[in-house]
Amino acid sequence: MFQCVQLSASLENSRVLFPPFDFSLKERDRLAIIAEEGNGKSTLLKIISNIPCDYVHVSGKIISNYKVAYLPQKIEEKWNQSFPLDFLLKEKPEDEILPEQYNLCQKLESLCSSMYIDSNFIYTERPIYTLSGGEKVRLQFLKLTLNEADLYCLDEPTNDLDIDTLEWLEKWILLRKEPIIYISHDITLLTHTATRILHLEQRNKKSKPVITLFNGTYQDYIDTRYHQHEKDIRTSVNQKREYFKQKQRLNNLHNKIQSDLRSVSRQAPQAAKNLKDKMRSVKSSQANLEAKAYPKVDSFEEEIHIFFSVNSLPSSKIILSQHQKTISINNKILIEPFDLEVYGQDKLVITGKNGCGKSLWMKETIKDLQTRNDIKLGYMPQNYSDFFKKDDTPISFLKEDDISYTDIQTMLGSLKIIESEMNQNIFDCSLGQQAKIYLAKLILNKCNVLFLDEPSRNLSPLSQPVLIQALKDFKGSIVCISHDRTLIHEVFTRKVLIEDKIWKEVSL
Repeated sequence: MFQCVQLSASLENSRVLFPPFDFSLKERDRLAIIAEEGNGKSTLLKIISNIPCDYVHVSGKIISNYKVAYLPQKIEEKWNQSFPLDFLLKEKPEDEILPEQYNLCQKLESLCSSMYIDSNFIYTERPIYTLSGGEKVRLQFLKLTLNEADLYCLDEPTNDLDIDTLEWLEKWILLRKEPIIYISHDITLLTHTATRILHLEQRNKKSKPVITLFNGTYQDYIDTRYHQHEKDIRTSVNQKREYFKQKQRLNNLHNKIQSDLRSVSRQAPQAAKNLKDKMRSVKSSQANLEAKAYPKVDSFEEEIHIFFSVNSLPSSKIILSQHQKTISINNKILIEPFDLEVYGQDKLVITGKNGCGKSLWMKETIKDLQTRNDIKLGYMPQNYSDFFKKDDTPISFLKEDDISYTDIQTMLGSLKIIESEMNQNIFDCSLGQQAKIYLAKLILNKCNVLFLDEPSRNLSPLSQPVLIQALKDFKGSIVCISHDRTLIHEVFTRKVLIEDKIWKEVSL
């Protein structure tokens, strides 16, 4: 049994992360937690997993006899020098592996087979810090599954995964009979796996915490939410119209009675009394109308606005031409010689396993293009912090000589970054906010050639469709590294796959 009763959490500054709510779990439940960054997704998952969260005040209770297995976003750094088998069999890196623990190797090999993992992987003598993002996730899931549990809690397991590993993860989630609670930004994974949705929101400029529990698929939730929001808007418009009609009618009646009072004769006290009684009644009706007013529709956090206003590039314009290009690091070849040409209207996506050289190629290419004065180049890296100064605020990061403070504030406001956040240190912004700020820089600089390294990875699934539409409408050239299957399918016209050191263009 697992049940949350009136569970809520608030920060030390009294900001409510999520109001009291109830829910329970049953076999094969796959509950996806979605929210904008900073709204308490990971905090809620830790509370459910009984992991201390000293930075929040928690009320309510959890009634459970489940053994809970928790998957953090990353393997702790203390394991960096350990080998995979050490990680799988030890509780702490400094522990010794007891002889009887090696009996678990057979079970591990069997798990590898059922989880589509090469069993040689567990015996490799490579320190964990040298493993790719996908290899680390597989290792975490092996340990998670080895130590059998009644409930699995997964904190953004899709981070840094290539497409093959994402598809593997989907299979793992779908094959479990135990309930799973997980956080993910990957729309395709959510669409394929979730049976219930838990949505944490901060509506109306982050002044109104709302929590929604929906029984159904992710797409059903998005459709239901959209249709309900449209219905609420129509209802609000109709009631607003009726409100002003009533207000006008009462104002007209008020003015008429006031006029009659001025003209009534002193010799007609009864008539004056009747008019005063009517006036009191009208004023009472006016007060009741003002108190009642009309329902206002909440504003959603994901209602951001992204639009690139650039002139169209000629489709024949050569943006990039590479001949017999090779990518290597420390004398090790990652990508063998290849040719590439990119033109003014191309939207090219580059895919491949983690560590195959995609980001290294993009960084080298950016350096080659920076001297061009016939294009306006924009680059969005994976790690935003590489380009932030330690004292940057969102406003100072975006400020340039030809961009006004008003334009910057308007842009940040359209991305649902409130005024107090505009002037805070940029490192105090969530990764989702930092991604939006980076996109704002590309828009304000009117870039007509975009090089994007996993642009959707830190945006919530509810904000991603806005980015997708903006990139679809973009009139320049885009070169993008991505594992986001929804983004790839919706935006791009060309696709490159890097596999076994070979760069090859493939069909979408």
